Amino acid sequence: AVVSTQSTGDNCSGGQGKTFHFGYTLMDTGVGSFIFMAGLVAPEARLGSIAHNKLKVLKKSVTSGTVVIVIGVARTLIVGYMGYEFSQSEYGRDWNFFITLGVVKILSSVILCVVPILNKTWIISFVIALAYQIALSKYHLLAKLGGGFGGYGGHANGFINANREGLFSSIGMLSIYFAGLSLGVQTFKKRESLSETLSLVVRMLAVSVGSWLGALFCHSHIQL
Repeated sequence: AVVSTQSTGDNCSGGQGKTFHFGYTLMDTGVGSFIFMAGLVAPEARLGSIAHNKLKVLKKSVTSGTVVIVIGVARTLIVGYMGYEFSQSEYGRDWNFFITLGVVKILSSVILCVVPILNKTWIISFVIALAYQIALSKYHLLAKLGGGFGGYGGHANGFINANREGLFSSIGMLSIYFAGLSLGVQTFKKRESLSETLSLVVRMLAVSVGSWLGALFCHSHIQL
């Protein structure tokens, strides 16, 4: 949380702020880990099933997500009032991590109400990540995010164009959230023997090691 809220402005080196294209930095690791952990301990993960509580879970998520969004809006207003310097290329003119967190929370619950497959949310995570990567790489979304929509550079000419980085990064964060939720469902599942618990620990270690190796591989070999 400290990394995600403080790694902005001129006081942070390039290795601490968000990446502009591909790869990862300290800030990317911080916000990604925070989103992953939010999914890991989400109400859906703890319940194990939402088949009979869809509306209740959705209402709770919308409420908590809205509160976080309000905090994000308040931060934007305070930062603007104080004249605090920040890079608009990270989230946009009015967007910030708190708004992303609230949006991801609400969208995830809406998706699970439509597709209630808690035991296979990793599929949702994979599909979202794959579709987003294809849009970035093959359909020139990356160039549009960098140069602006409709030929407008900078961060003016409408809310979407002014906050395009934050808006579209929420898609990637949603994929990470569902990955955390998938692991959370397995974590909170009731176990009656030591062998089942040990099996969970082994799987979590495998996921952790595999994720870091995958991140290092992508950082070194994919679209540098």
